[in-house]
Amino acid sequence: MTRIHNFKIGMLAAVVNCCFGAIAAADTSFGVVGDGPYGKKALARFPDLVSSIEASNIEFLIHVGDIKGGSAPCTDEMLTSRVNAIDDIRRPTIFIPGDNDWTDCHRKKAGGYKPLERLSLLRKLAYPNIGVSLGTPTMPLDSQAMTPGFEEFPEHQYWTKGSLSFVTLHVLGSDNGLAQFKGRTKADDEEAVRRITASINWLNSSFANAKQSDSAAMVIAIHGNPFGMSKRRAKKYDIKPFAGLLAAIRTGATNLAKPVLLIHGDTHDFKFDQPVKDSSGRTISTIYRLEGIGSPDIGWVEVTVATGSSDPFQVKTHFISN
Repeated sequence: MTRIHNFKIGMLAAVVNCCFGAIAAADTSFGVVGDGPYGKKALARFPDLVSSIEASNIEFLIHVGDIKGGSAPCTDEMLTSRVNAIDDIRRPTIFIPGDNDWTDCHRKKAGGYKPLERLSLLRKLAYPNIGVSLGTPTMPLDSQAMTPGFEEFPEHQYWTKGSLSFVTLHVLGSDNGLAQFKGRTKADDEEAVRRITASINWLNSSFANAKQSDSAAMVIAIHGNPFGMSKRRAKKYDIKPFAGLLAAIRTGATNLAKPVLLIHGDTHDFKFDQPVKDSSGRTISTIYRLEGIGSPDIGWVEVTVATGSSDPFQVKTHFISN
């Protein structure tokens, strides 16, 4: 049974704006899921989660990563079974890798794997056909892997629905894959630099495409929470884990001059707000943030885009009851 909520008590004002604002025709409706299932109990409820998604009217689903817990084994069998479960969902499903899915696989409880080897396997499993989504039916997508010099990044994807533009970026927790661990190598560091650089490149080109096509709104989906890192922690890295991304979002949103929604997972604390500030500390009113539902909660978020409304992004949570 699905329990439908809008927000926690602290977000009551946003509930009113979100769900009872001016009625306008929807441009599209899609789902957001991720950060689960963690553990046997959550895995047992996964069919109920999928049934709730498939019973809805959403056009497609975005999975923001972490298909397993951080200490769950990163075996071939585990990764294969979880990707197959996503692929079986009866909606076009666009998947973004999370840190639990590869970069945290160095953990002893996760099996002590080499992260880059797990990433290679994950890409083979989750992106068997470049430029095509998972799920049923599939959906065509543009992929950065089709661009010479960026073949490494099939997970960087772009697509349009009517007048709307969507982009996925491989942005992780664990300090965007920069967090140190025993046995980390130069190759791990170089991968992070390449991926962060490529993700910003793809975001910039996606904003340019959206501007050229006069998109009415832009949706950006990543895994890692870019708002949870202190400046002190960020300073220890030569390349900043999230600063370049957020700067590109600010610049791109300003140039686009249309509503922008940034979706992420990672920290498992459902939010719908506007945390992005300009250089003077003022809220940028065109940029919204949605953090999806994550373990221990089980559920997904339904997003309706209605660019003709004063509330362009309207969200509804679907928690799966015990």
